[in-house]
Amino acid sequence: MKTKLIYSFLLLTFILTACGESKIDADLRAEVDKMKAMCPMDQGNGVVITDVNFHQSQKVLEYRCSIEGIYSIDDSVKDLMKAGILNALENEVSITEGMSIKMLLAEGYILHYIYTDTSDKVLCEIQITKDDLA
Repeated sequence: MKTKLIYSFLLLTFILTACGESKIDADLRAEVDKMKAMCPMDQGNGVVITDVNFHQSQKVLEYRCSIEGIYSIDDSVKDLMKAGILNALENEVSITEGMSIKMLLAEGYILHYIYTDTSDKVLCEIQITKDDLA
């Protein structure tokens, strides 16, 4: 009887976890929906966040940014941009109350930045993972 009870509990836990959206995912999806509604968002210096997406199955939070007046980005500039993003993350940017970027990264989520020119040609992509903060 005890074994059946344990098996039933484990099965129920698996079903709820597999079928349901985690609290982090639900909070993140709600925040992304709010941000998406505010796009485009001018970030200054010719940078505009044009779209924000959350790919739940891949645990990817994606920012699509347009840069005015830039037509190519080489690896050295990409490295500087990534360093700038990491520097900003050191200030513990909060997404919502109780949810920070650092916490998301620690939970295995990935930040994916796609930078384009104003005609939507991809200039570079930058990914930030928990290993980048180590």
